[in-house]
Amino acid sequence: LAVSFQGVSGWFNASSLFEYYPPPKVRGVSPNIGLRAGGASVTVFAQGFYDKPEIKCRIGEVVSDGIYTHIPESVVHRFPNADSAVVCMAPAALCTPLPCSVPVKV
Repeated sequence: LAVSFQGVSGWFNASSLFEYYPPPKVRGVSPNIGLRAGGASVTVFAQGFYDKPEIKCRIGEVVSDGIYTHIPESVVHRFPNADSAVVCMAPAALCTPLPCSVPVKV
């Protein structure tokens, strides 16, 4: 990684690397229903998640930290093409009327 500052000639080497990753392929979400008050753990199963502290979840318009995890043996058969998972916290429902649906993004 090299950095150039506006008005300063030349490039400066940074001491760390910038990494590119292929996008993960989401294979499923569980559970796919929750209470209006929120607070449920929602697990997103995918092929290609990376164990990085920068993982974020967006459920509807609410962004929160995600936690990388391995797929528990008890559910691996439900998501056979997944090799990793991220656990997110479901926020309180902001949509009305209930029931309503919101997208989940990681």
